[in-house]
Amino acid sequence: MTTLPLAEGVNASTLQAGNGLPDPIQFTADNVSTFGKLTTVVNFNQNAEDKLDLKAFALGADTTVGTTGATLTGDTAGFFTGANRVVLNDATDTIDVDVNKDGNFSAATDLAVRTTGVTAAGFTAADLVLTENALHGPTKLARQMIGRDRHQPIPPYARYVFKPSDGLRSPRSR
Repeated sequence: MTTLPLAEGVNASTLQAGNGLPDPIQFTADNVSTFGKLTTVVNFNQNAEDKLDLKAFALGADTTVGTTGATLTGDTAGFFTGANRVVLNDATDTIDVDVNKDGNFSAATDLAVRTTGVTAAGFTAADLVLTENALHGPTKLARQMIGRDRHQPIPPYARYVFKPSDGLRSPRSR
């Protein structure tokens, strides 16, 4: 997980996602990536493992994603509507978030993240972490193993047990 702001305190950053591993990118401060100091996320893999973790802003589980083609030039009244507290902006390749939940886009305080590889057709609330439990679903490996015939061989990559406390262990005996 990448947590912003980064330790260096720099707000404008470029992050690489889309490496086939879960890449939740956690935003913890409303001014960490703003209209004037954008964080860019390269190769964000929507509808897959990559997530934008926005739970620090308590947007609510009912948050939906809206889309727009309007070019933002600064503060914009009424930019967010209803539960659309997150808007994918095709004109600027940004994901804009109403962190103060006032319905207006505030260039100085609302979150704006530039993305590459994200399209309005596929970006949904499923690409966001809005609550504490959203990251605790089955892992990719667990999803692959669910429904397998118990007599099928276990893939080699599943024969290792990882515990954060003691690192990688040797293969399990069968």
